[in-house]
Amino acid sequence: MRGGFVLQLWRAARLDAALGLKMLAGLAFLGFTLKAAVADHRGGILPLADVIGMATAGGAFATFEDATVLIEHAWLALAIAGIGHALWWSIRAFTQKAYFGRGDWNYMAAAALGLGGVGTWLAAAVGLAAALLLAAIGLQRHGHHGGGYVALGPYLCAGIVLATLARAAAWS
Repeated sequence: MRGGFVLQLWRAARLDAALGLKMLAGLAFLGFTLKAAVADHRGGILPLADVIGMATAGGAFATFEDATVLIEHAWLALAIAGIGHALWWSIRAFTQKAYFGRGDWNYMAAAALGLGGVGTWLAAAVGLAAALLLAAIGLQRHGHHGGGYVALGPYLCAGIVLATLARAAAWS
């Protein structure tokens, strides 16, 4: 009887520890996401250290679903970063203004590690819709690089938070 109670406590502690680690990874992911967005709002640049922290925490967050999910998310993140940087350089070569900075592509690639395909598209759609809506009504804050540049980090952050909460709700 006593061995049964100890075994039950051990199983509950293991389950709670896994849930606690999943929550900790999700909170770290959101913390780095918010920190980077605030830095982008204040200075017009998404700090690489915050984006790397976000990617690391996002990868840990994703592995709690299934370890193979991280590989799928990593391929998506590499595709987003590669295509994004190629587009940035191509647009910049022809127009001298890219409007969507390289840091924003890194930010979304880091988000892809934690959110996967659907979550990343949801985050991008919400972020871009919010930025376009505020630009249309004249409340858009331009980046520190002058007119034509927008600090998208805070808007993308709103989408990332929404997608992260949706992902966490789907797990429970």
